[in-house]
Amino acid sequence: QWAASERLTAAADILRTSPQASRWAELVEDMSRSAPETFYSIKINLHEALACWEDPGILARMAPGRSPLGDLDPAALVRNSDRLMVIARPSGHAIPLVTSLVSAVVEAGRQEARRALAQGGRLDPPLLLLLDEVCKVCPLPQLPELVTDCASQGIVVVYALQSLEDGRTAWGPTRFGGMWSATNCHLVMGQVSSAETLRDLSDLSPTVRIEDPREARNARGERLDPVVRYERALTTDELAALPALSGIAFYGRRPMRLDMPHVASPQSEVQAQALASKAAWLRWVTEHQSPQAMGRGGDEED
Repeated sequence: QWAASERLTAAADILRTSPQASRWAELVEDMSRSAPETFYSIKINLHEALACWEDPGILARMAPGRSPLGDLDPAALVRNSDRLMVIARPSGHAIPLVTSLVSAVVEAGRQEARRALAQGGRLDPPLLLLLDEVCKVCPLPQLPELVTDCASQGIVVVYALQSLEDGRTAWGPTRFGGMWSATNCHLVMGQVSSAETLRDLSDLSPTVRIEDPREARNARGERLDPVVRYERALTTDELAALPALSGIAFYGRRPMRLDMPHVASPQSEVQAQALASKAAWLRWVTEHQSPQAMGRGGDEED
């Protein structure tokens, strides 16, 4: 109701009831006094952020005390070295909720890491954040800073992007540039199509000296010195020509070529584990889906 109102005073009043959110209340009130064009843009973004609550299945899962699975404690998850798998549709309505959930786990991990550092140690075992399609599924606001300083905290971050442009769009060119530079190992899989991404990836490879021989000779009949030029060890054309099950790992001074034909083999262990994982997930969904979600067929967000 407050999101649909002309002003945001009701939202500010709600936030003011919590000591931790009093400054947010002031921020909301400042936004409500913006110019009409600015306020209209704010309302559009607000509607997109709250669109997930229009889904009855999501509402049933997220409402306090109504979920049959109970509440998730991010701090306990980290302390107990548990595993959390989060699955969501890229760019779906549930993305703000997915991002909030993962962000809470990340912050719990950082708090545990700070406690460990205060005692002269680090998180043991480390906290692994495996973030596939992170820009479209879980665009964590704090990810650039996390990648920059996570190594000393016992937090291991592995993230995957479709293109570098996605990262610049999600976090801005400057913050993503720092995040990209702080990444220790870059793995490029085949079939990259973005020209800008290919140029940036080519720049990761070292510069090599190439000598082009010349057929011309001097007056004494001696062959002239070769023409010397310098170029990247991996050109954009070479990177673009990588097949689907191949990749280049940029780690250390020399890039490494990786081929993974075993992944496509029906008899491979990777395929067997993937099929077993999918079957286990489908069984879990069948057992735990709420009646509301079951009635909606295939439209639910996971």
